[in-house]
Amino acid sequence: MALQHRLVFLTEGQMAPENSTGVALANGGIVWLAEEGTFPVSATLGTHLETDPAFLTTYDNRVATVEEVAEYDYILANPEPPPVP
Repeated sequence: MALQHRLVFLTEGQMAPENSTGVALANGGIVWLAEEGTFPVSATLGTHLETDPAFLTTYDNRVATVEEVAEYDYILANPEPPPVP
């Protein structure tokens, strides 16, 4: 199977899924990179207190675009932020 880049947009109470890279793009999505078809069905949730609203149990996610993969690759190749124009 091929590797797939997906973007995960976490909501309140959710933890990043296994195979997340820890790299966030400018649009707020966290890059997830793993075998195609292995994205988790259910979200990993943090501790829920009685006063917390209900946590969503599924991730807001989608396949990354070519431009988003290029942004991810740029971040990996340039760990320092680009100069501000």
